[in-house]
Amino acid sequence: MKQLLVIACAISLSACAAKTFQYDVAGIDQSESAQVVDRRPASEKKSELFSSLITSKKYGLYRRGDEIMQPPSLRVLQHRAFEKFGADAGPIEVEHFVIYMNLKSELRRGAIGGALGGLIGAAVAAGTKKNEVPSVSEVITFADFAAMADEEYMRALYTQEENPNKASVMIVYVGGSMGGKRVMTRTMVPTKLPEGQIPHAAAVEAASTFFLDQF
Repeated sequence: MKQLLVIACAISLSACAAKTFQYDVAGIDQSESAQVVDRRPASEKKSELFSSLITSKKYGLYRRGDEIMQPPSLRVLQHRAFEKFGADAGPIEVEHFVIYMNLKSELRRGAIGGALGGLIGAAVAAGTKKNEVPSVSEVITFADFAAMADEEYMRALYTQEENPNKASVMIVYVGGSMGGKRVMTRTMVPTKLPEGQIPHAAAVEAASTFFLDQF
C-alpha cells in the first residue's frame, strides 16, 4: 500500500505542475476595447491540487489557474465576445470563469498498474487509452454552482451518464451577465483530443462559445 501511495502522489503532483503555454489567437490585438469586467473570486484565478492522496475523494482533481495559458481565459472570452458582438457590445460582467481538471480514474489506474507491474499492470494502465467522451455544455443555475462552494472539488466531478467510461476531462464554469440577462454554464471537454489540440485551450474556447451563445 505504501508503494501505491508513493506512485500515486508522484503522478498527481506531476500532473498538477503545469507550465505556462502560449496560445495563438489570431487578431487578438483588435479586441482590447471589448467591455469585459472581471468580477471573479480571487481563488478562481489560481491553480490548486485538491489532494495527492489516492484514498481521498478529492484525489486527481485540480483547479487550473490563469497562469497556465497566455492569453488567459478571460482575455480569450473578451476576444470571442468582440468577434460575436463587436466593440460596442457589453459590458459583459463575468462573475465566474473557472477551469477544473478531473484525472481521478486515469491516475488511479496508472498507479495501480504501476504497483502491480508486469502484464497485469500493463493491462490495467492500458484501459485508460480506450476511454473517450464527447464535449458537452449545459446551462445550470448560479445556486447549483454556489452550493458546491464549501466542497469545491465537487465542481470537477461528472455523472456516470455523461462520462460512462470515466475519461479524463476538463470542466469549465462560466457565469455572468450582459444586457440584463444573467447566465451560468458548465462545459466538459475530454483531455484526449486529436493531435495538435491543447485540452486547456479547447476547454476555454468551448466554454466561451457556449456562454456567449446564450446572449
